[in-house]
Amino acid sequence: MSAGIAVSLFTEALRVVNRALVEHKHSVFCQQLVRAGEKQLASREFGVALYDETDPSTPFDQFTVRFREGSFEVVSRATQAPYFTWRVPRSYLERIVDDPEAWASTALSSSQAMGVATGAPGSGRTE
Repeated sequence: MSAGIAVSLFTEALRVVNRALVEHKHSVFCQQLVRAGEKQLASREFGVALYDETDPSTPFDQFTVRFREGSFEVVSRATQAPYFTWRVPRSYLERIVDDPEAWASTALSSSQAMGVATGAPGSGRTE
């Protein structure tokens, strides 16, 4: 995947997630998610490693992201000593972008996990 396409896919998926957080702000799960994000990620940046379906240990692109004022924002392309790293397959981002309404209604109305998380806040691990 070319660098431009990866950046575009990631930023569009992030836009969909942020829009869904606003649209579902009255759901109990979404409120809990935002509160947890504000508590766990306050003043912290985390990494996002994008990978093809076969090997999460070899990402094709990486970003540093922060959660601020109820939404996610890209800090930089590449990771910069993140608090933790979220490894996510390209296909998951494509599902978010291809059908944002279906993703939002499923992910933000229940406790379904979003993507593949590795490392956890507070674990001290960065991958």
